[in-house]
Amino acid sequence: MSNLDNHRTVHEAFNRRDWTALVQNFASDAEYTDQARGVVLKGPQELVDYLMSNWVTAFSDSAVAEVGYIDGGDHVVAHFTGTGTNDGAFGPMPRTTRRIYTPFCEIMRFNAVGQIISGCLYYDQVTILVQLGHMEVPPEA
Repeated sequence: MSNLDNHRTVHEAFNRRDWTALVQNFASDAEYTDQARGVVLKGPQELVDYLMSNWVTAFSDSAVAEVGYIDGGDHVVAHFTGTGTNDGAFGPMPRTTRRIYTPFCEIMRFNAVGQIISGCLYYDQVTILVQLGHMEVPPEA
């Protein structure tokens, strides 16, 4: 299986909530960084716990959609739309029942045997907060 296929498998497993399949291609010492929140997760279990306690709690129907992949050899870039209905608390913010439809960019780095050794997730928190109604649209500059 190619690195791109392994990256795709992670997204498909997230959408199914199959946490075992999601982490099967992660190295045991992999690090994953949520850049927007400044959170660094160490190891596959921390990643699963973070996904479940943050994204899935806040958006039980959250999904990775409209994905495009760019194969760069030992790095694979995915640009996708994150979707979901805010039916749970999003950090300290109460649920709003509004939907998000937000662009994300994720970069995974692979070792020589196809295991994910690091990942970075980039997205705009302001877009999410505006879509949820927790923030007004910023004025144009």
